[in-house]
Amino acid sequence: MTTGDLLLIECNALHSIKHWPGFYERLQTISYKTQRNIKKYDGTWVGTWPLGDGKDISMAFNRSELHNALWEYVQELGIRVDFSTTVEDYFETDEAGGVVLADGKKLTADIVVAADGVGSKAWSLVLGKKDVPISSGFACYRATFPSGPALENPIIAKEFEGYVDRACIHVGPGAHIAVGKTTRQICYMLTHREDWDKTVPVEKALTYIEGWEPFLTELIKATPNSRCTDWKLLWRNPQPKWASPKARVIQLGDSAHSFLPTSGSGAAMAMEDAYSLATCLQLGGKSNFALAVRIHNHLRYALYILDMSERCYTDPAYTDSSVYHAPRKWDSTTGRNSTTPTGMR
Repeated sequence: MTTGDLLLIECNALHSIKHWPGFYERLQTISYKTQRNIKKYDGTWVGTWPLGDGKDISMAFNRSELHNALWEYVQELGIRVDFSTTVEDYFETDEAGGVVLADGKKLTADIVVAADGVGSKAWSLVLGKKDVPISSGFACYRATFPSGPALENPIIAKEFEGYVDRACIHVGPGAHIAVGKTTRQICYMLTHREDWDKTVPVEKALTYIEGWEPFLTELIKATPNSRCTDWKLLWRNPQPKWASPKARVIQLGDSAHSFLPTSGSGAAMAMEDAYSLATCLQLGGKSNFALAVRIHNHLRYALYILDMSERCYTDPAYTDSSVYHAPRKWDSTTGRNSTTPTGMR
């Protein structure tokens, strides 16, 4: 079992990848061949929507498989990657940016990219103070495991009958659960009121979906070793400054701008950050690296605020995840109600 989950890369973040020789084609082989499906907790079908904007497709993956595809690609390009190396701190001089590792060793480079997530250790250098992440009020039980053994359960097998791949969100009182299935793996993410990040018995997860359709309870019971990760969802207030004072260290992805998993935007925004930073550095050249880093920061922050503003205006579930969990009076004709998130309509 891995602690990966279902991950969506929106179509806007896939345009650049199409210019990477052979990589887009690899992603097509591991992506979900599915649409966006939504069901009520009791099994009632709500509706199906395409992944993408109608013209270009978005892609859904199991996180572990996407990471593996990226890992194989950088190996072929001869890019060195060191694992099991923990960064404890960041620093900069007039000549370089740097990191301090857990063993005390220091590494330096012209530019250091701090892509270390919502708990980034670069904030003290970037802002001059330690910025503590805020609890979102929710957490996720999550697990990914081989699909074969789980499909031996007749209830699980019946749910996926006729599907090669499927991704579906099941919404209900107090919780919602996203389930993904391919020929290789099954994953789930059950969002509930917060706890803390730890591995727990699956019986704890089952308490949040008591009375839901048997498929969901049987799926969670099928988790290997009967344990899943309880992952606390953290949030940071938007900060316009992602670059250190000398622009030798730049934050990227969730370390710069956090997204909740329900947004479906975290992976796409992080990948777009990478494209933007690389392009700005290429255009600016080594002699203008500081200007290039700051222009990247300025442009991406503007887009981040635009994206956030649009989501908060159109999707109440983004600012209040309890919208997904509220009791609903569903329209039997359309499968919608007045609180159905706009992005799902």
